[in-house]
Amino acid sequence: MLACAPVYGQVEDDYHQFTDKKGQQILAMLLGVSDDRRYMKIQRVDGQEFESEINILSLDDQQYIKDWLKSQPEEETDYRLEIAISKKQKESEDHKEETYSLERKYYSYEITIKNLSRETLNSASMEYTIVWEDQVQIYETDGGLWSYRTPKYGDEQRVKLSGSSDVEAVAFNREAVLETESFEIDEVSFFGNQIIEKDEPVGIIVRVLSKDSKVIAEVREGSLSEEDYPWERVIAYSEPKTDD
Repeated sequence: MLACAPVYGQVEDDYHQFTDKKGQQILAMLLGVSDDRRYMKIQRVDGQEFESEINILSLDDQQYIKDWLKSQPEEETDYRLEIAISKKQKESEDHKEETYSLERKYYSYEITIKNLSRETLNSASMEYTIVWEDQVQIYETDGGLWSYRTPKYGDEQRVKLSGSSDVEAVAFNREAVLETESFEIDEVSFFGNQIIEKDEPVGIIVRVLSKDSKVIAEVREGSLSEEDYPWERVIAYSEPKTDD
């Protein structure tokens, strides 16, 4: 028998009559198959286990092994991901009135996911929630002037922007780069740069999910600690009010 160092699947409860290309037969239970699909591990009815090459078997038995592999549950891969977050200013607009100026800046986050695992990251998705203090909103009046107001949300002025995106397959040591939707940060100040009101960014949470929606990795930036701001609390924040 040839030795191998396979990773074995789960044991099935029935035995199979294996036949090699010389017509020799053995009744055994298939225990597992090596990663390179060259070797199998079987257990005879007397309990003895041993390993053998698959290509010595009949074509029917080789097909039996392929079908057995398809029936096995996929093993979870322990992915190691490196996630970098970078805030980017997209654009801005300024409006000036007699005694104060109003500024609105648009930001987004660039998310870089690097796969440090040997296994390719397949069928994953990325979800995020951005949080900021919505202290002021600037808007244009019916008369064409620009003004500001303080939106009301309840006990907290914190709002969120949530989104998600599919992640293309990422091989070992490769990267996927994604970008969030943009969000607004408003600021109102007297001439002379004395700030009256200003929105305050709080942070962002980014999670990478497997195809069955299990969290593979989670990173946070800003003051959104996991202890004080679990995911369920953050996604419950209101979305920002509009200018209407």
